[in-house]
Parts: sequence; C-alpha cells; structure tokens
Amino acid sequence: MTNDLDTGAHTALAIMKLLLIALLCAANPAQAHHSFVAEFTEETETINGVIKEVIFRNPHVRIYIDVEEKGAVVTWEVQSQSTLTLDRYGISAEVFAPGTKVKVLGFKGRNDARKLFLRELTLPSGEVLRPNPSQQAKKEYEEIF
Repeated sequence: MTNDLDTGAHTALAIMKLLLIALLCAANPAQAHHSFVAEFTEETETINGVIKEVIFRNPHVRIYIDVEEKGAVVTWEVQSQSTLTLDRYGISAEVFAPGTKVKVLGFKGRNDARKLFLRELTLPSGEVLRPNPSQQAKKEYEEIF
C-alpha cells in the first residue's frame, strides 16, 4: 500500500514539475516583448540623416541613423515592424543600405531619447515607405478629407 502512495506521489510531483516548466517556457516570450506606450509617445517627429547601421531581425528591425544636430552628428535609433511585416510590404534589408540618405517620420521615444518608431521612411528617389497598412489608410483618409 505504501508503494502505491509513493508511486502516486512521485507521479503527481513529476506532473507538477512539468506544468511548472511549461508555464515558465510559455511566459518567457511575453517577457521579451515590450509595450509600445512604455517606449514611445503619440507625438511624431521627423529626422533627416544617413543610415549608419541596420539590424534586420525580429522582434523589431532597428535602423541607426546619423543626424546632424547643432553642428554635431548624433545617432538615432529607429525601430520598425518585424522582418515578416516589412517583407509583406516589399521592404527588404537592401532598402536600408548604410550610407543612404533618408527622411524618417516616427513616434517619438519617451524621456527625450533619440528614438523613433517608424511611420514613414522617404528614400532619395522620393519613394515613401509605410510599413503599416493602417497608417497608409489613415494618411489616405486625411488626404481625402
């Protein structure tokens, strides 16, 4: 009889360990992603500069842009959508070639950080990239009305 209890207790303990591991694994991706409002405001800002570096990987593509401010060159970080989202809209890593002059409109970073979340990126050709369809729809709506 004692053996049956020991076996049952071991089984219950093993199940509890597995559940704990599953919960910890499931919670990890949620911890890695942040809230938009924790990092960015609803205010927008436009910067003009030269692409210095691009990190084209998930969860967000990061573009580092050298911008001249008050006679000094400072680097801004521009975050964008995921690589999959950009790809969906025909925006590849090649678009962000270092040395390319760009104009960027984005949501400002909090606490005066030199950081934007990309809304629009204008290339030297004049082509405007908008990696978010809802932003495109909103812009078209504003142009009509």
